Amino acid sequence: MWLNSQCRPNPSQRCDDCRADFNQDGNIYDDDYQIWYENRYTQGLSPDPELTDRPPEVSAAPLAASNVTLALDPSPYTFGLNETKTYELKATFTNGSPSETVDYFKTEISFSTQYLKMPADNYVYTAQSGFQVIFRVDGPTAASEYGKIVIELDAGWSGNGPSTEGEITIARIDFEAIALTPSAQTLTIENTQVVNDQGEEIPASSQVASYTVVPSVVVTSVWTTDGNGDPKSAFDRGDSIRYYEGFYNSTGSWQTPYLALSGDGPCGSIASWSGNQDLPPGSSLLYVASSIPSDACGGTYTYQLSVTYNSLTSSRSTTFAVNVPPPTTADFDAWPLSGDAPLTVSFHNISSGDYTSCYWEYGDGSTGNSCDAYHDYTYANPGTYTVRLTVTGLGGPDTKTRSDYITVNAYPDLRPYAPSGYPYPVVPSSVQGTHEVNTLYAGQPTYFD
Repeated sequence: MWLNSQCRPNPSQRCDDCRADFNQDGNIYDDDYQIWYENRYTQGLSPDPELTDRPPEVSAAPLAASNVTLALDPSPYTFGLNETKTYELKATFTNGSPSETVDYFKTEISFSTQYLKMPADNYVYTAQSGFQVIFRVDGPTAASEYGKIVIELDAGWSGNGPSTEGEITIARIDFEAIALTPSAQTLTIENTQVVNDQGEEIPASSQVASYTVVPSVVVTSVWTTDGNGDPKSAFDRGDSIRYYEGFYNSTGSWQTPYLALSGDGPCGSIASWSGNQDLPPGSSLLYVASSIPSDACGGTYTYQLSVTYNSLTSSRSTTFAVNVPPPTTADFDAWPLSGDAPLTVSFHNISSGDYTSCYWEYGDGSTGNSCDAYHDYTYANPGTYTVRLTVTGLGGPDTKTRSDYITVNAYPDLRPYAPSGYPYPVVPSSVQGTHEVNTLYAGQPTYFD
């Protein structure tokens, strides 16, 4: 059987028209043979493919992965009643290759709905699998009703899926234990189909996962609220916060498990508590009251609570945000920066950030608290003055100092004087051109020295 001239010996370059023929007989012939065949036909020679001068066949590239094994990790698993735990569905390839990828994946996971269910707010997580298209992933309703989760994924286009080299984490799946087990139970993986980028199905096997559900004390939920107990997930520095936690004690009597609470974020922990806690049978709620530190970093924090009872530890976590305003930066300029006394200066507040108060020190012993963009201040006495502005707010305090910023000159002595030999008053030359003579002594001649 011959392939058309678009096909290549390298299966990764094979055109779609060749797929069926390639899958059927496992051999392909290269372009040279196709051209040889066409030339014999145009020359009137027999194109019989059984002729002895037929070029040698080019064998298809051997399949890289010889087997794929699916397993749910970890196994065995011990659940406390009403506890939620996460399994990872992993695919491990034998004789895989970095150049071989998976185009299509499908499997089914079966479990007993008498003992397990998928939590209503949890779904199968496949984002890290390397597949681009989700054909089917059963959600909590269908899975818990039929006791089966179908996962069907695709690469999107040939060669775009995950490599068969090593191990692939196909999915993360949460299960909640809803009843005690009399003995170890199993989750089974079946009806698996894995197809590589050559269109070949890779033989698949699976491992059975076991689990038990035992009486215990477990944490069932965690969340954050404001100081009044109203749900809240975003806080400012200084805000009151309550760390709530829900428990389920399936032992039938009061127990004293060990609790450990943490609230970790970008700059470390802002909440930490641990110790033994008495809990009644059945469901119960507790909370730890605290506040967001005034120096907390902004960002996302993870609130996690772990409960350890009878060597079994369960944990739940959630996130909350701490909002921090941008830092406050004090700054200002002014005009004029020099002149004769008395000198009125217009100060321009160009501070940034979330500030609510301003404190000016003008350098002559006077202060002000204007936060306006512009305000005036008059220096009465000559001198050189250092000006300082401090702004304070949620973004923190900040101070801007401009040393020797304002220069105030002594006002010229415009009192007339009569040097020896001059019959009339004389105005000092320092004001020549700046003061009208007749404004001083109207109608009298004035001389400049």
